[in-house]
Amino acid sequence: MTPKRYNFCLEYLIDFNATQAAIRAKFSPHSARWIGYELKRKPFIEFYIKELIDRRIERVSNLPAGFCFRGKRRTF
Repeated sequence: MTPKRYNFCLEYLIDFNATQAAIRAKFSPHSARWIGYELKRKPFIEFYIKELIDRRIERVSNLPAGFCFRGKRRTF
């Protein structure tokens, strides 16, 4: 993976906006919309973004990725 693609993945986690992530990753602002769309469609980038999200969930919640809490449901 190129450094720009790696940066795109990290920047994408900020606001989940592919166009803005491409601009922040130093891709051309004029073609950022198309580049963001194309990068999001690549399977290895999609997989890497999911991995980053899972790692963040594990770090924040101290629970393993995919953990499902089965408790009583609260109704308001």
